[in-house]
Amino acid sequence: NKDNKVIACVYRYDTPNGKEFRIWDVSQRKSKAPDIRPLYNIPGIINSKRIIIVEGEKSADALIEAGFTATTAMFGANAPLHKTDWSPLKNKEIIIWPDNDEAGIDYAKKLSDHLQNTALFISTLAPPESKKDKWDVYDAIKEKFDVRTFLNSAKSTDLKLPSYSID
Repeated sequence: NKDNKVIACVYRYDTPNGKEFRIWDVSQRKSKAPDIRPLYNIPGIINSKRIIIVEGEKSADALIEAGFTATTAMFGANAPLHKTDWSPLKNKEIIIWPDNDEAGIDYAKKLSDHLQNTALFISTLAPPESKKDKWDVYDAIKEKFDVRTFLNSAKSTDLKLPSYSID
């Protein structure tokens, strides 16, 4: 939360059969998602005007370690938008960086529409066509992709802000 107290935990396990997740609701002390799901990195969001929304904590952490403010919704592209507390993004400048797959692109469109009355600025990045299926922020950081230039390619969907620049 804004006071840096844990609300919920998402544990990720990479198994031979794929990713598995376990959720822990701290206040309810139960292995379940909270009824209203918090965004990841709320203290960082509150202290920043510009936030990059990605699909998953691993990608958010990669951007945070690279010096950007990032967040994700619990369950990434599968997040139920109506169960997530988006209020920390009120009047913020938002860039949505989807994974390079159909689910990611679809989620980015739905999320952009959902945040129209919340955010000051919303832009969705299109993953470069040359990138492999499922390419994401984590892959970009690992391959030393020019993240800053890519983020600066964001264009506003709001007439109040004609362009975006990562300082």
